[in-house]
Amino acid sequence: MRNNNQIEPQGFDVDELFQFTMAKNWMEVLRICKIYPSAACKAKLTKSDETALHIAVSSYHVGEKEAHALAATIGQLVESLPVGQAVEILKAQNDKGDTALHLAAALGSVTICECIATKDRELIMIRNQKGETPMFLAAHHGHMEAFRWLHELYNWNAREP
Repeated sequence: MRNNNQIEPQGFDVDELFQFTMAKNWMEVLRICKIYPSAACKAKLTKSDETALHIAVSSYHVGEKEAHALAATIGQLVESLPVGQAVEILKAQNDKGDTALHLAAALGSVTICECIATKDRELIMIRNQKGETPMFLAAHHGHMEAFRWLHELYNWNAREP
């Protein structure tokens, strides 16, 4: 985890991050995000206001050969977020109001939902522009395992005083 007082080196290049993200070169994206955690992780890379995390999650497909490796890289990306800014970065919404958790839930990845939602359980309550929560999207897309996991987290939140 990063210290809030850590000063990032000069020279962050959003175009370089964009190129590596579009090429799905996740190791380079992770490297850049570790060097420039605040600037790189907050950067909106597309006209749809998506961050590198949004794009990485959107690239995940359950049955693909590289799915497990990408899920692990997404987990590393989430873990590398600056301590005092992690929740703010994870709350970033694209132009449809979707967070990375919305996208993970719609794709049915329990692993990715877990690595994101355990940073701040309130992330499961964020609604997109259509009023949909990540839990709704998991159910809507027929991803019962992801829905159950998010529902359990929701119930756990409800039990908290």
